[in-house]
Amino acid sequence: MSETSKLKFKRFTLNQRIEHIIFFTTFILLAYTGFPLKFPDEWWSRWMIASVGGFDNRTTIHHFSGLLMIGVSVYHVIYHLLLEKPRFDVLFNLKDVKDFKQQVLYSFKLSDEHPNFGRYTWKQKFEYFGAGFGAVIMGFTGLLMWQPFEAMKYLPIGFVQIANLFHTWEAVLASLAVFIGHFYDEHLDKFRNISWITGEISEEEMKHEHPAEYE
Repeated sequence: MSETSKLKFKRFTLNQRIEHIIFFTTFILLAYTGFPLKFPDEWWSRWMIASVGGFDNRTTIHHFSGLLMIGVSVYHVIYHLLLEKPRFDVLFNLKDVKDFKQQVLYSFKLSDEHPNFGRYTWKQKFEYFGAGFGAVIMGFTGLLMWQPFEAMKYLPIGFVQIANLFHTWEAVLASLAVFIGHFYDEHLDKFRNISWITGEISEEEMKHEHPAEYE
């Protein structure tokens, strides 16, 4: 093996890796303890509630996980916008449109040229901002549902009921996006992707996945 093939490139800082671990751990706990309420008549709902020690424990875990997710989300925004230099390459731009078109051609074997992605692909940007948008929706509606009668002192009952619908169906949508879309793109499609642990990617992956940044 040549020396160049052993090169590693920094992908995530320790701070980012810790944030990510906290975020996805709370997400899994929220999904696991939340779906039994969304689908209470299913046999697996009763099993899931029993597996965490009963309904009261389910509620405690769900609420604590929600608060922790809100906390790490607020920390992420404050830290990366105010306490360190913001990265503007995470924002959408016209190159993403070109990359999307090229990826469609490449995926359908209509072109042999892989998209010339920079540090973040258009899919990663969608996932990033989608997670942020979901955290805002889930956090706000979750707080209303936690104390619905208190919320109805200040808001119309219809607003609280709509918040309930948004909360539950956003949870379903987010779970599909994460457990199917994100998991496939970042783990099954990239076998043994452990950059979320090590913070580094190999030179080979850098050349293939982020050629514009590599150059």
